Amino acid sequence: MTKLTKIALLSSLTLLAAEASAQAFPWRQQAAGGTLPLVRERTFTATDGNVYYMYGGQSSTTVTGRDDLWSWDGTTWTQVTAPGAGAGTRVGGVMGWDPVRGKLVVFSGKGTGNDWNLFDNQTWEWDATNGWVQMTPATLPDPRWLMNDSTVYIPGAGVAFHGGLAWDAAGNTYSSNETWFWIGTDWVQLSNTGPAVHNHTMVYRAAHNDLILFGGTVAGGSPNSDTWRFDINSFAWTQLTTTTTPYAGTGVTGHLSYYNPITDKVIVHGGNGGSGTNVTWEFDGTDWTDITVTGAPSCRNGGAHWVAALNAGVAGPMNESNGARNRVWHHGPQTWGTFEVMGTDCPTSAMLTATISSSDMPAINASLDIDFDNLTAGVPSLAVVGLSDTFLGAIPLPLAFSVILPGSGAGCSLQVSNDLFSPLLNVTSGSATLSLPFPNDPALVGVSFYVQNVQVEIGTPDTASNSKYAKVTIGEI
Repeated sequence: MTKLTKIALLSSLTLLAAEASAQAFPWRQQAAGGTLPLVRERTFTATDGNVYYMYGGQSSTTVTGRDDLWSWDGTTWTQVTAPGAGAGTRVGGVMGWDPVRGKLVVFSGKGTGNDWNLFDNQTWEWDATNGWVQMTPATLPDPRWLMNDSTVYIPGAGVAFHGGLAWDAAGNTYSSNETWFWIGTDWVQLSNTGPAVHNHTMVYRAAHNDLILFGGTVAGGSPNSDTWRFDINSFAWTQLTTTTTPYAGTGVTGHLSYYNPITDKVIVHGGNGGSGTNVTWEFDGTDWTDITVTGAPSCRNGGAHWVAALNAGVAGPMNESNGARNRVWHHGPQTWGTFEVMGTDCPTSAMLTATISSSDMPAINASLDIDFDNLTAGVPSLAVVGLSDTFLGAIPLPLAFSVILPGSGAGCSLQVSNDLFSPLLNVTSGSATLSLPFPNDPALVGVSFYVQNVQVEIGTPDTASNSKYAKVTIGEI
């Protein structure tokens, strides 16, 4: 695409607000090639970042157990180990991927030996070289199930889980409040101060080095909508208070969840009895937002993970519309757009340094809100939008403001060409937002442009200050 074509497309942004729609990512059922796994729900699932692993599960609510291991690469299911090769039939227990040791770790579950009344607290490992190996740890958590993919990997610790419907030595069931992790040879208890819950979900947020646990069934059998955070540095659980409560009034159990490292959001979907529900929520660390879209599966009792190689959340097989299935779903856009902050910044005379950010993904047929904060009151503020961060015409960038306005501080510079537009922002309480609605034009997918905030102080002498700048690449929802 030529520079003139990009300018023609992008310069139409201010005219297309009515064409843009709210941003939410779709769920897409994937057409699978080759032999498919048998239908199932309450599986064990995990990912090594390249493929999505699925083990075991049950055929329906009247159980026939599964004990085969499969991998999904985004196109095809591959049977990794045949039935009878290892950990045996089991349902709803713990499975996680240890990237340091290159192994799947499986613990406990119900339905041992295809007997719905049997359970165990065995620990198994699988890798491509050794196959399935039963481990013999000195310390064993009580057996449990209804873990619903609440297993994560904590860097520096190991595969970890929390809660579950457990059995004590006398055979009595209880909702566990324990947090455990596997160090490769033994189980170590991290905490017993978290929520006593089962049929919940838990994810690891790499950007925050913490765990987020949501929903599930508490002691007494009631679903809840509580959000909990585990600080890995202090080993402390804290219940979070949010303005919005997903599944308010009913709670949720048997739902799916994964963490998206691109958006830094926790995604929760489906859950509850019968046919399940098709609602999707996201958590930004502070509050929940309903991001439900048409066409999402009505589901429960399945697994979901972010698979880095696929740039998508992957879910399934699971119970859909009140029946066990062998389908797999991807959650995410067709093509990811990106908003990457870079460059350098400098403060105004009030020693306030403007910031630039966005919580949206740039995408055609959607609006991008770019937020500028920490602005200085009374100082004119512009959003410079251009196609280059290397040249302004024939002038190399960055361009020191001191060349134009000699009173500008050292390091203050224009880092973005102003060949598209530079609107004066409406600043309120030190903040301003630039809204850019993109047309539904596939030619824009992959196009990049740059945005920077500049504040100009009129005085003796005149000066300019700036935020860092953002490289915006447009994607497709």
